[in-house]
Amino acid sequence: MRALVEDRPWYSPSLPVREVFRLWVFENLFSAEDPLWVFQPVRAGERKYLCDNLGIDRSTIIGLSPRKLADLILRAVGLPTSRTAGIASERGSWEVAIELVEASEDERAAVMLRQRAEAFLRRVLHFFCAAGHADSFLAVLRDPGSLRVPRRLDNVLATPNRAESLTELISSLGEEGWADLGFLALALRKLSAQLERNGSQHITGKALLVFQQGEFEAFTELATVLQPYAHDRPSMVGTRKENLLKGAKAAFVAVNAMIERSVVPDEALVFEGGASIIGASFRGILDTGSARTLVADVSPRAGIHVMFIASTSRDYASCMWAPSPWSV
Repeated sequence: MRALVEDRPWYSPSLPVREVFRLWVFENLFSAEDPLWVFQPVRAGERKYLCDNLGIDRSTIIGLSPRKLADLILRAVGLPTSRTAGIASERGSWEVAIELVEASEDERAAVMLRQRAEAFLRRVLHFFCAAGHADSFLAVLRDPGSLRVPRRLDNVLATPNRAESLTELISSLGEEGWADLGFLALALRKLSAQLERNGSQHITGKALLVFQQGEFEAFTELATVLQPYAHDRPSMVGTRKENLLKGAKAAFVAVNAMIERSVVPDEALVFEGGASIIGASFRGILDTGSARTLVADVSPRAGIHVMFIASTSRDYASCMWAPSPWSV
C-alpha cells in the first residue's frame, strides 16, 4: 500500500496505513478516468480473492471486462464510479460522429448519431420533467395533437393519482428503447412550447426556451437523413453520406445553441453536500475533472450523480438539479 503512494507529496512514512489507504481511495475516486485503480494493490490473479472478501459470487464475474468488474467492486463497497457524462462529453461524442462521416465511415456514424441524438433529447426531456416541469409534459401527453404517444406511456396516462402518474412519467423517461428520435424531438418541442405559454422562467430569470423551432427542424432533418441507413434504399446510396454530414452538422449546431442558452444539463458526481454560510450547497466533479460548488434549496446526498443547470458559471451559483438515472 505504501509503495503505491510513496511518491505523493502528501505521503509521510509516519501516517498509519489505514489513513494512507483512505487518502489513496479519495485521490483515485475523484481524479481517475476509469475505475481500474481499485486493482492497483493486487495482482490480476488475486482479483477473485478481492471479490470473495467483498461477498461477490465468483459466478457473477465470469466474462466481465476489467472495467465492469471494477465497477462491480465499487458498488459492493458503496462507492460510485467517477465517470460522468456532462456537456464536455456531449460535445465530444457529436464531434467524433461527424469525423466518422467525413472519414467515409458513415454507416458506423449513422448508428452513433441516432443513439447520440435520442440520448440527448431524452436527457433534456427527463431533466426538465424531473426538475419540476413534469405536470406540463403530462398536459402535452393528455392533449398530444400530432404527437403519437408510445404505448409505454399508457400506464402514465391511465394512473388517476397525480403523484404516482408524475413519478411513473419521470421513471419511464429514464428508460431506453421505447422512444424513437421522431417522438423525442416532437415531444420536447411541444413541452418547450407549453413552458413558453406558461411563462416559465429559467433559473437566470429569463424566459425558459428549451427547444426552439429551428432546433426541432434540425433534429427532424437528422432523423430523415438517417432513414437510408436503416432501410434499404438503393436510390439514396450515392447521396446519403453527403446528406448525413449536412444533417449531423446542423443538429450539432442546434446542440451547441442549446448549451449556450443553458438548457442542457451538465452532470456531476456529488462528493460533499450540506449546510454552508449561504445555505444548502454541494460540491461535485464534472466530466472535465474540475470541481464545482453549487447552491440549491435542497442539496443532493453525497455519492450520487446529478444533472444540473446553474444560473452562471462561477462557484456558489444557484442551480436546479435532478438525479441522473443513467450513471452508475
